[in-house]
Amino acid sequence: MVRLGNPRLVPYRAEHLLLFYHRDASNYSDNVRFSVDKERQGPAFTAVYEDAVLGCAGVQIAWPGHGVAWSVFSPEILKWPVWLTRTCRNALRDIIRSHNLRRVEMVAIAEDDNAIKWAYALGFVVENGRAHRYTHSGEDVVRFELLGGT
Repeated sequence: MVRLGNPRLVPYRAEHLLLFYHRDASNYSDNVRFSVDKERQGPAFTAVYEDAVLGCAGVQIAWPGHGVAWSVFSPEILKWPVWLTRTCRNALRDIIRSHNLRRVEMVAIAEDDNAIKWAYALGFVVENGRAHRYTHSGEDVVRFELLGGT
């Protein structure tokens, strides 16, 4: 078995996230707006291996002291599960400290056991359980919170 080197992090740019969307999709303009919003609303990074974008993640600063974590990953990133979790946990800790966040929240699709396990691995805890019909497509999510310093 050949051992792969680790991906590297680069600053997030909207065009990185757009690589995950089909350009001819009927909601492409919404995807562009979503991608640009992520670029403008808080710290974010992109994982790259060789020339391939593996995923994007960050924290939108909703208001002072409050952030909303987000991530979009390619299935390819699962080749580096330990690197991914360790890197995101460290980045999240740094973002919380550098932006003086008291609270970061995130959601995971309720039926996605891997996303829920990953939220726990990042240090999040369940907050009020399931939110019904939460996503734009009507899926249920599990709400998580991570409390920072005061």
